[in-house]
Amino acid sequence: MAILPFVPLVGQFSKLDTPAPFLRTDFVQGSGLGANAFLEFVKGDQVDRVVDYLSFGTEDKMRFHRAQFTDFFYKNVAPLSLPAGKIVELGVYKGEFYNHLEKVYGKDRCVGLDVYNYRGINDLIVKDVRDLTEKDDFEIALGRNHVCTWNDSFASRLAALRFLVRNLVFDGLLLEAGLEDIPSNIKIFGMQKIGNFKGVTLLKKTSRDAFVVQS
Repeated sequence: MAILPFVPLVGQFSKLDTPAPFLRTDFVQGSGLGANAFLEFVKGDQVDRVVDYLSFGTEDKMRFHRAQFTDFFYKNVAPLSLPAGKIVELGVYKGEFYNHLEKVYGKDRCVGLDVYNYRGINDLIVKDVRDLTEKDDFEIALGRNHVCTWNDSFASRLAALRFLVRNLVFDGLLLEAGLEDIPSNIKIFGMQKIGNFKGVTLLKKTSRDAFVVQS
């Protein structure tokens, strides 16, 4: 496998809590921004500053996680009959799992969102989840919260969770990979856990008034 070139981070980047002082140049070049501007663009939340996928060192770890998640999806979610609504992934990244969603449910039904289009995915909504408002709402049958982690990106992760829970239709499903790390001051109401495997949790919306509270 070819090793991608890197752009060294300089100056203000030393202030960021990145796992390695490098950015993958394919991400930077694809953004149309310089390295400095790109880091400024994504560093607003801890999640955006510590995102492991901005460095090359954790690709194997992420690949293993994707394999687990994909296996869980095909065995426990894909066979289910879903209510009407869109299929949504927040935090599409390079689109590996999003491709599976399109394969199972069709491209017209799937909606992907990320703060940056890392791999030129067609029709991706390029937006920060923290900027989502009720004006962006639409009915969701299945949602996946793939916005980094609670430890590294609390504000983004919470915003994504709230958006998905708010917009899931009754009996809609939520795929979460971070509930084991959810802070104790975050509570989810109106959702029932119906499946769990190695950190991957499947929730079902059991109340039309489901909501998320931060105490």
